[in-house]
Amino acid sequence: AELSPGDDLSGIKVLKRLSADGGLGKVYLGEKPNGDGKHRVAIKVIRSSLARDRSAVARYLTSQRALRRTNISGVAAITDCGTLPDGRPWVATEYVQGQTLQARLERIGPVHINEALPIMEGVLEALTKLHSKGLVHGDVKPSNVFVVREDKEDGSRSEPRGVLVDGGALRLLAG
Repeated sequence: AELSPGDDLSGIKVLKRLSADGGLGKVYLGEKPNGDGKHRVAIKVIRSSLARDRSAVARYLTSQRALRRTNISGVAAITDCGTLPDGRPWVATEYVQGQTLQARLERIGPVHINEALPIMEGVLEALTKLHSKGLVHGDVKPSNVFVVREDKEDGSRSEPRGVLVDGGALRLLAG
């Protein structure tokens, strides 16, 4: 069953389904209250076909909980995870504003070295920090790297940086 706007997942309000589904399932935009208001999260609900293997689901949720305990720049922070009544796991991460590296490559072709370097430096730094904590991402590919440019106070935009999403997905796919 689909999630609907207004549905509640452990205090996270579902706002809408995002147009782009991930390789693991459907992706929704949600809102989670925190100390200074509300912040947006991406909610990934895993496809039923992947959720049939209970040991794979357990491995996946264990990896998500391990990633949740880290606070690594360059990795989309996991805020919550759980299981729907029908057994499908879900994961909420910080909402990353940007486009995937894959979408960027498909839209305008090869990335110039001056753009690629800060993106890849961010990804490699994040992977180094994950590995130093005994964790692996397990599925680094262009569709799991978001290219993010943040607005600066002076109105300009920052250098692009890469942010990893979908860490631990291999745990579910390797079932």
